[in-house]
Amino acid sequence: MVATSQQMNVIEIPLDTITPNPDQPRKLFDQSALEGLATSIFEVGLLQPILVKRDPAAEGRYIIAAGERRWRAHKLIGKATIRAICMSGDIDEIAVVENAQRVDLHAVERAMAIRRLSVERQCSDESLAQMTGLSRAEITKLVAVGMLPTEMLSRFLTMSPEPSKSALFEVAMAPGEIQPALADLVAKGASIASLRRARVRLEQSEDPVTAGALGQNAQDVPALGRRLKRLTTTLGTVRSEGRPLSDQDRGHLRALRASIDAVLNDDG
Repeated sequence: MVATSQQMNVIEIPLDTITPNPDQPRKLFDQSALEGLATSIFEVGLLQPILVKRDPAAEGRYIIAAGERRWRAHKLIGKATIRAICMSGDIDEIAVVENAQRVDLHAVERAMAIRRLSVERQCSDESLAQMTGLSRAEITKLVAVGMLPTEMLSRFLTMSPEPSKSALFEVAMAPGEIQPALADLVAKGASIASLRRARVRLEQSEDPVTAGALGQNAQDVPALGRRLKRLTTTLGTVRSEGRPLSDQDRGHLRALRASIDAVLNDDG
């Protein structure tokens, strides 16, 4: 039976009727931290109910929207039920919003969740910013991080110490052909300044013309202007013809927008 507390809008749900959300943002669960949480719950009880949604495919079952660590901790200490609040909204949106403000969520996990809403649900950066309370510029960068190759994201997830969000942004905003080299530097603990110098050096070695446009001399400005003009013309053509964009194209464009935002912020 499911016991309900009308005053708190909280329900007591059997653990074995609850299923984790396969698309939940958090991918890694530290066992020692989980055991510490289990001990705390055993000693003082559950301070914050988990969030669930009724499973549309199975009557009497629920899917976790937020709080999988608390659910796992209950299982560790042999609890039969857990206090929960049953939500009616979109479970992926609930999970992303609930986790967006958690300081212990890995930046890659957050980026992958934001990217999924952006691509699969066609959410704009503006709507995601309103949904999560993050700035539009940060959403753009997180989506770009989420667009990195799966094997690279997996590598970042297992790095110790955990790479900073700024380091991930530097890799995501770089051209795809030099991202693996930058990821190697992140693994070695390179500073943000080192990553930026390496990016410029790698771009110069791969494409001297592009590198020239990225230089700091005044004589390089006309070259940069010409390249930006061609890019603007190309994007205008794509838009006027209504060409569909692949996920990879969207990722490159979001990374470009994040780079432009960064340049404009540095300039002004």
